[in-house]
Amino acid sequence: MCTIDRIVTSWIDTLKEQSQKANLTILFDKYMPPVLDGMRSGRFKKITPIPETSMVQMLCYLLEVLLTPQNTPPDCPKELYELYFVFAAAWAFGGSMFQDQLVDYRVEFSKWWVTEFKTIKFPSHGTIFDYFIDPESKKFLPWTEKVPKFDMDPDKPLQAVLVHTAETTRIKYFVDMLMAKGRPVMLVGNAGTGKTVLAGDKFSSLSEDYMVTKIPFNYYTTSAMLQAIMEKPLEKKAGRNYGPPGGKKLIYFLDDMNMPEVDTYGTVQPHTLIRQHMDYNHWYDRAKLTLKDILNCQYVACMNPTAGSFTINPRLQRHFAVFAVSFPGADALTTIYKSIINGHLQGANFSNNVVKCAAHVVEAAIGLHQKITSTFLPTAIKFHYIFNLRDLSNIFQGILFAGPECIKTPLDFIRLWIHEANRVYGDKLVDEKDMEMFNKVVVDNVRKYFEDMEESDIMEKPNMYTHFSLGIGDPKYMPVSGWAELNKLLVEALDTYNELNAAMNLVLFEDAMQHVCRINRILESPRGNALLVGVGGSGKQSLSRLAAHISALDVFQITLRKGYSIPDLKLDLASLYIKAGMKNIGMVFLMTDAQVADEKFLVLVNDLLASGEIPDLFPDDEIENIISGLRMEVKGLGLQDTRENCWSFFIDRPDVKNSISLFMSYAHTSVNEMSKAYIANERRYNYTTPKSFLEQIALYRNLLKKKSDELTAKMQRLENGLLKLQSTASQVDDLKAKLASQEVELKAKNEEAEKLIAKVGAETERVSKEKAIADEEEEKVSVIKQKVSVKQKSCEEDLARAEPALQAAKEALDTLNKGNLTEMKAFGSPPAAVINVTAAVMVLMAPGGKVPKDRSWKSAKAQLMSKFRLILHTKLANPHYKPEMQAQTTLINFTVTRDGLEDQLLADVVSKERPDLETKKSDLTKQQNGFKIKLKELEDSLLSRLSAAQGNFLGDTALVENLETTKRTAAEIEVKVEEAKTTEANINEARELYRPAAARASLLYFILNDLNMINPIYQFSLKGELTISPEMEALQNSLFFDHVPDSWARLAYPSMYGLAQWYADLLARIRELDTWVNDFTLPAVVWLSGFFNPQSFLTAIMQSMARKNEWPLDKMCLTVDVTKKSKEDFGGPPREGAYVHGLFMEGARWDAQTGMMTDARLKELTPAMPVMFIKAIPVDRQDTKNIYECPVYKTKMRGPTFVWTFNLKTKEKPAKWILAGVALLLSV
Repeated sequence: MCTIDRIVTSWIDTLKEQSQKANLTILFDKYMPPVLDGMRSGRFKKITPIPETSMVQMLCYLLEVLLTPQNTPPDCPKELYELYFVFAAAWAFGGSMFQDQLVDYRVEFSKWWVTEFKTIKFPSHGTIFDYFIDPESKKFLPWTEKVPKFDMDPDKPLQAVLVHTAETTRIKYFVDMLMAKGRPVMLVGNAGTGKTVLAGDKFSSLSEDYMVTKIPFNYYTTSAMLQAIMEKPLEKKAGRNYGPPGGKKLIYFLDDMNMPEVDTYGTVQPHTLIRQHMDYNHWYDRAKLTLKDILNCQYVACMNPTAGSFTINPRLQRHFAVFAVSFPGADALTTIYKSIINGHLQGANFSNNVVKCAAHVVEAAIGLHQKITSTFLPTAIKFHYIFNLRDLSNIFQGILFAGPECIKTPLDFIRLWIHEANRVYGDKLVDEKDMEMFNKVVVDNVRKYFEDMEESDIMEKPNMYTHFSLGIGDPKYMPVSGWAELNKLLVEALDTYNELNAAMNLVLFEDAMQHVCRINRILESPRGNALLVGVGGSGKQSLSRLAAHISALDVFQITLRKGYSIPDLKLDLASLYIKAGMKNIGMVFLMTDAQVADEKFLVLVNDLLASGEIPDLFPDDEIENIISGLRMEVKGLGLQDTRENCWSFFIDRPDVKNSISLFMSYAHTSVNEMSKAYIANERRYNYTTPKSFLEQIALYRNLLKKKSDELTAKMQRLENGLLKLQSTASQVDDLKAKLASQEVELKAKNEEAEKLIAKVGAETERVSKEKAIADEEEEKVSVIKQKVSVKQKSCEEDLARAEPALQAAKEALDTLNKGNLTEMKAFGSPPAAVINVTAAVMVLMAPGGKVPKDRSWKSAKAQLMSKFRLILHTKLANPHYKPEMQAQTTLINFTVTRDGLEDQLLADVVSKERPDLETKKSDLTKQQNGFKIKLKELEDSLLSRLSAAQGNFLGDTALVENLETTKRTAAEIEVKVEEAKTTEANINEARELYRPAAARASLLYFILNDLNMINPIYQFSLKGELTISPEMEALQNSLFFDHVPDSWARLAYPSMYGLAQWYADLLARIRELDTWVNDFTLPAVVWLSGFFNPQSFLTAIMQSMARKNEWPLDKMCLTVDVTKKSKEDFGGPPREGAYVHGLFMEGARWDAQTGMMTDARLKELTPAMPVMFIKAIPVDRQDTKNIYECPVYKTKMRGPTFVWTFNLKTKEKPAKWILAGVALLLSV
C-alpha cells in the first residue's frame, strides 16, 4: 500500500482546491483498501494483467476528467464527490474485466461492488457498467440513452461502418475525455471485436489540430523501424525539441501492440522505446547519439490478448488506461445488423415483404454464427477455423451487394443469405465431414427461423450469386440460373481473356466455375482479400486471373530474381500503389507461396492487408509528388486539399487485393491410389494435380483416337484387298467358261476383218483432202503464237525491272540476326512501321487462319512458336520435385533397369568369350528384321495397288505379277523364319551359360549405385569402404562399452540407460504402441514413460475435456490424484482423463497410507509411484492448499527433459521439498 499511497498523495497534491483535496483523501481512504483486497482475492479476472498501481493511476486519470467545475462546482456537497468517485472507481478497477466462456467477470464485479459499497446506489436493473451520470440531474441513466442514431452510408465499406451500441458508446465516452487530457488509452479485446474500427471512428472525428500516425506492429518490428516511423511526422523546434508541425497534437496509434518479438532476455525493443518516451518525453538520435525531446504527442493502443506475446511489460502497461472490448451480445448484434440492413433496404426501395423479412434474416444469421463458432473449433490441423464478427460482417456485406431486382421476395432474401453463409463459412471447411455437418447446421437453422416456408424451395440447387450473371461488363449481383448459362458466360470471358493475354487452356467444369465465382465475389468486395489454398497446379493462378479479368482488374505479380529482397519488393509494391492510387487502375496483387523468398515479405503483405499503408514505402520527395498530383482530384470531391487528406485519399482509394493460393482437387481417387503404389513399389514420387490429371485424360484421348484411326485404316485396306481378290477369283472362273465359246466366234471375226481392210484403203484418199484444210488452220495458229511471244517478252521485261526490289528485300531479310531481334524486343514504344510488320506477321501465323483481335505490340511480344519445346535433364537418379513443378513438366524416367542392364552385359560377355555366337545372333536378328520389313513393303504395295484398282484389274499385268511375287516371297520367308527360330533357340541356350556373370555384374552396379544411401561420401569413392571412419570407430567403441551411440541418441528419446537396457526399453515402447494401435482403444492404465513425447498425451487429455465441456484450453490445468492400487487392479480406462503408471519419485517418497509425500527411506533412491489418475479441470477449480508443485522430468538429467508439473499433497511446507529437489522421473 505504500506505493499506492504515494501515487494518491502526489496526485492529490496537484489539485488546487482544498475542498477537493479533503474530500478525495477521505474517499481514497474509504474505498481503496477494500477494493484492492477484492482485486487480490483472485475472484475477478482482467483481460490482460494490470498492476495495482496502474488501476489506481487510471482512477486518478478518470477523476481528473470527471471532476470538472461543471460536474463538481466549488460549493457542491461531498456526496457529489463520492458519486463521481464511485463511478470512476468502478471503471478504473472493472473496466478491464471481460467475459469468457464460463463467467462474466464484469457481472461478478458488479454484484460484489453493490454488496460491498451501499452508500452510492446504482439502479437495480443490469450492472454498474450499464449507467452513466447525467451531468444535469446528477443521476444514473442507462448508456442506451447516449447511443447516437445510425445513418447508413452506402459508399462506405461495411468493415469500416460503426454502429454504436451501449458498449461502444461508453468506451467512446471515456476515450474522448482521456484523449482530451492527453492520457494514453489502450483497448484490449479478441480479434474482430472492433477495436481498430472504434479507434478509427474517433480519429475521423478529431479536429484539424490533431495528426494521427498509424503504426501496425508485427513480429519483425524493431525499435529502429518504430523510431523511424515515429520521427517521420515530427519537425525540429527550438533547441533539441521536436514535435508535430505547427501547434498540432500528434497521436500515435499502436495497433497489435503485443506482436513484436520477445528477445532472449524477455525484452521487447519497440516497447522499451515507447516506455522511454512515456517516462522521460525523449529518445536518442541513432546517428548523432544526442537526446531529442519529443513534445505534444500521446498514445492510443490496441491489443489482442490471445496473439503475439499475449501481454506487455508491466512498466509500460502502467501508463495506459485499459478498457476491455468484448464481443457484442446477441441483442447488440441484432441491433447493429438490423440498422445496417434496414438502412440499405429502405434506401433502395425494396418491397415491403422483403423489409419485413429482414429482422428474421438477421436473427437467423446471428443464430447460425453462434452455432458455427461452437461447432467448428480450431485444431492443430484446422487451425484456421476461427470465426468472429468479421465473418458475420462479410455475410451482410454480400447481402448489401444485392439490389431490388435481385431480392424480389422473402425467398430470394433467404436464399441470398444462405449463399453468403456458404461463401463465408463453408469455403473455409476442409473435408467432406465438416461440409456435411455445416449443411446440417444450416438446414436446422432454416427450420428454426423460417418454419412457414418450404425447405425444398430455400435449399434448392444451384444457389450461386455472381456479379456477372447478366453478362460480362454488367456488374449486378444476381443469382445464376443454371450451370449451362454460367459455363457459357465463363467460356466467353475466357475467350476474351485469351485474345488479350497469354492463352489459358482451362476446362470449366462445375467446381472450377464455382471457384471463379467465389474469387470474383471476393474481388468485387470492398477490401476483399483471398487466401487460396491448394496443391500446385490446381488452377489457383489461372482462375484468379480469369476472375480478375471478369472484374476488369489488372493482375500484378512480382518476378523473383537472384538477390530479390525487401527493397525490391517495396519498389514493386510502390509501382502497384502508383497505378492503383494515382492512375485509378483496379489491380489484383497475385502472390504465390513460391514467391515468398523471405518470411519478412509477409510483413509487408500483412501491412498491406491490415491498414493499406506500408511504412517507408515511398521517399519523402515522391510523397510530395503524389500529394501534389492528387490535390485537384481531392478538391473535386469537396474535401480540403490538406496533406493529410490527400495522403489518406491515396491510401484508401486503391482497389488492391491479395490472392495467394486455392484448394481444388478433382482427380479420380484411382490416380491417387496408383501414385501411392508407385512410391511404395518403385520408390518414385508422382503427384496428381488437376492440371496433370486433365493432361493425362487428353493424352489418353489423343492416343486412343490415333490408334483407332490406324487400326481402322488397316482394316479398310485389308477388307478392300480381300474384296478385290474375291471378285477377281469369280471373274477368272467366268472368263474360262467364256473362252471356249469365243474361239469359234474368233474365226468368223477374222474373215470380217479382212473385208474391212479393203474398205479402209478407199477411205484413205478422202482423208488426204481434209488434211489441206488443217494446214490452213495451222498457219492461223502460228500468227497468234507470235503475238503471245511478244506479250511474254513484255512481261519478262516488267519482271526484270521488279527483280532488283525483290532481291533487295531478300538480301535485307538475310541480314537479320539475333541482335536485330533483341533490339526490336527492347523497344518500349516502337515506330509505327515495326508495329505494322509485327501485326502482319501475327495475321500470317494466326492459328486456324483466324485474324486476332489484339494485334498490338504487347501481344506481338508474347507470341511464341507453336512447336517450341523446353527440354531439361538432371543427373539425379530419383528426383523429387514439388507438385507445381511436376504439373508444368513431363518427367521421363531414363534410368537403367536391372534386367535391361543384365541383357546388355550378357551381350558384352558373349561377344568377348564367343564372338562367333554373338555375330551369328546379330546377323540373325538383322535377317529377321529384314524379313519383317520386306513383308511389310510387299503387303503395302499390294494393298495400295488393290485399293487403287478400278473394275476388272486382270488386265493390270504388274499387279498380277506383284501378287505372284508376294505369294512366293511370303512362302520363302515363312520357311526361313522357322529355321531362324530354331537357330535362335540354340544360340540363346548357348548364351545362357554366361548369364550368371552378367547377372553378377548388374548386381554389382546397382549395389555400388546405392551405396550413397548408406553414406553420401560413397558416391565419390569406394575407398571409404576399405578403412574405418571416425564415425564407425565411435559406433564400435559405444557398442563395446555398452553405451548408446551418439548417432542413435540424436534421433531417439532422452535416456540415461546403457545400450542393453536402452534397447530393451525401446522394444517395450514399440510393443506398447503396437498393442494400442491394434486395439484402437485407450489402455486401462497408460504407461506414461513409454511415450516418445508424453507432453502430447497430457495435452490431449486437456483438449478432450475442453471440447466436451466447451472450456477454453488456456484456462485449464491438470489435476493429479495418486491412487492406492497397482496397474493390475484396473479393468478399464476412466470416463474422463487417464490412469498412468511408470513414474518414480526422487528426493522423497509417496506414503500410500496417508496419501501424501513424506521423507525417503534410507537406500531407497527412486521409489516407484502408484497408479495416478490425471484429469483436466478449469484453473479456478484447482486446489492450492497443502500442495507441492512437483516437476516431472524424463530422466535424472532434468533440465531440458522437463515434461509437466503435478500438484501432489503434502503436510510439510512446499519449501522443504523445493530445497530437497524432489521431482518425478519417467526413467531411472
